[in-house]
Amino acid sequence: MQLRSRTTLCKTWLFQVTTTTGQGYRLGLDEKAAPIGQIFSDSNDGEILAFAGGSAKTPALQPDAWTHLALVWKPASKVLTLYRDRLAIIGSMTVSNADTI
Repeated sequence: MQLRSRTTLCKTWLFQVTTTTGQGYRLGLDEKAAPIGQIFSDSNDGEILAFAGGSAKTPALQPDAWTHLALVWKPASKVLTLYRDRLAIIGSMTVSNADTI
């Protein structure tokens, strides 16, 4: 992914998937161009069940620089991790209320 400019950013989802359980996951950029990942409940007004990243925890993407982002959910341990350029430095969250995704 390559960010061209920060002048007109708002929260943007790069992808979003909702499963048959009514829960889903999404990866995007917040208003300050920092990567964010979420697990959410579509059947409960979009309640956020797990969150990783965001401008409070990770620096914004730099314009005109390629960046690899990956969002990983480990159901056995219920941990959501957001990777940036192969490093899990963005943070992760363990959640107890995301049962089946």
